Amino acid sequence: MKELLKCMKTTCKNDFVWDSVKILDHASVPILALTTKNELKVEIQLNSEQALRSTLFLRNVVMDRIISFSEEDLLCDACPDTSLNRVIDRLGSEEPVLPQLRLKLQPSVTELMIYFIDYYSSLDLHEVVISAASSSVRRREEDERDGLLWIKDPFSKTTNCKVRRGADIFMEAVSYTKKALIAGKGLSWPMEFL
Repeated sequence: MKELLKCMKTTCKNDFVWDSVKILDHASVPILALTTKNELKVEIQLNSEQALRSTLFLRNVVMDRIISFSEEDLLCDACPDTSLNRVIDRLGSEEPVLPQLRLKLQPSVTELMIYFIDYYSSLDLHEVVISAASSSVRRREEDERDGLLWIKDPFSKTTNCKVRRGADIFMEAVSYTKKALIAGKGLSWPMEFL
């Protein structure tokens, strides 16, 4: 354990206050108690020295990656007079604010549902017809104003669905859902709006 501590002192010499290191080897599992420069106390329980060496190896790999990340992405440009070591210490002591690596190109499913409800609650299905095949809304002809909700399958010319009072039922459902969302109630199932 003391040999391992010597290796850590050479590898991590600026990370810990080495005067306050304690080795508790009288416990059933050896414990290494360290204190960082920011007065953060760390206790590492070791089943074997190999576990600590593996952890130290991972730490060094991560630190190398942080250094290359900060150099590549010019994190030091935020404060030009700040040294790279100070930037790395800051990244380690506080949660880092990382740049957004993936742009949000599409709305979430929740946003799509809200847009759907908002859009269809503004339509009067007695006056308009919605075409799923052409993704369009057109005005109903006078002879089509019978209160039916027509659903046509764009992929099959023989599949049609006619729902009596369908326009009213659909408009009430969408209107009820929008009112519930605006009131902050969310949705409760089954929906009782009729």
